[in-house]
Amino acid sequence: MLSGEGASYFLIVYRIIFSGFAIIIGLSGFIVWLTVLGLNQQAYATVAYAGFSGVIAIWNFVLHLMHFQDLWRTWLKGLRIFIAAGILFAAISIVSFIAFIAVAAVRKEKMDEKSFYVAAIWSGWSAILSFFLHRHSKKYRNEFADLTALLEF
Repeated sequence: MLSGEGASYFLIVYRIIFSGFAIIIGLSGFIVWLTVLGLNQQAYATVAYAGFSGVIAIWNFVLHLMHFQDLWRTWLKGLRIFIAAGILFAAISIVSFIAFIAVAAVRKEKMDEKSFYVAAIWSGWSAILSFFLHRHSKKYRNEFADLTALLEF
């Protein structure tokens, strides 16, 4: 085993573990805000973006797991979907982050569990996960770029 292969193996395993941890964070945030804290009009955004971050983390988990199992070689066009999803999810998350900060500032809200600041934190976390989804999808696509040229003939 070459040193580069071992490093990439452990890096992919680390990304899978990080994605699993992000799934737990997103889905536990969704469940906590949905059940424990109750729903009011302001908590809807927090619940939605906690769940959204869990869904993006699932996309990341699937991306890294498929790369780890070397399944992208048979479905290279699928990486385009992951790249586009990363861009779309990041755009939605960044716009909502700015909107939540603006709404919370205009309303002069305190920093508590039902404020729009918490929803902004969750949308920021979703933006980070979306960035990772886009970045790693593009990286995996470039890794298989030489294979794509061979498959077209």
